[in-house]
Amino acid sequence: MPHQVHSSLGYHFLNAEDLPVFAEGVKAGVYEHPEYFDPEKDPAIPVTESELKVLITAERQAHVAYKRGGLAQKVPYIIARKLLVSKIDLMAGYVDVIAAGNPKIIILGGFEPTYFGDFAKPGIPGAPLHVTITNAKSTGILYAECESFGPAHQYGCIMTEGQPLADRISIDGNGHLIIPANQPYKIWGDFNHNRKKQFWGLTKGVEYYFYFYVVNNYGVSSLSEVVSRICL
Repeated sequence: MPHQVHSSLGYHFLNAEDLPVFAEGVKAGVYEHPEYFDPEKDPAIPVTESELKVLITAERQAHVAYKRGGLAQKVPYIIARKLLVSKIDLMAGYVDVIAAGNPKIIILGGFEPTYFGDFAKPGIPGAPLHVTITNAKSTGILYAECESFGPAHQYGCIMTEGQPLADRISIDGNGHLIIPANQPYKIWGDFNHNRKKQFWGLTKGVEYYFYFYVVNNYGVSSLSEVVSRICL
């Protein structure tokens, strides 16, 4: 079973356009949730909102200058990027301290929760523990995701309409999904391997139920606990 949830450092690999967008999300996440991230408390937020705003703007401006000015502007851009990333790193460490392993608080802080530790050891993965469902801005669309299990893992999701899966539906020890005949409700299976899923064409006002599972080279996890959401 994975453990030691923390903020993913995947933003280190974002491109020049996506990095400042991510940083804006961190700024909003931390400074718009004082119930968790209070600048007056100890530990204090390591980067001020205005400082982060200046660094985001500087990275954007340096990238524009780099695109227009060519190699002569590459070093200033790299410096601006490294300064921004270094401050996001400080924010990630701060959010991890406040979250104390709670992935929901990590998400509120603008970061993506992930695990390190046991996921690197050989063996069949445990079932996902943290499934999040959100409505899209458009009607009839739901987004679903679970926590990351690290490299060499794929993710599947099962969604039902109107009621949860019957108890007799499960994934057995051989990785077989067992669905008895004549189910009285609609079932979707998402097998695209991505951790973040999207379901569309859904009915407004209907409650949908979600289950995640994880696959690696050693086998398939059992299904997660069910999480539901009414489609808006």
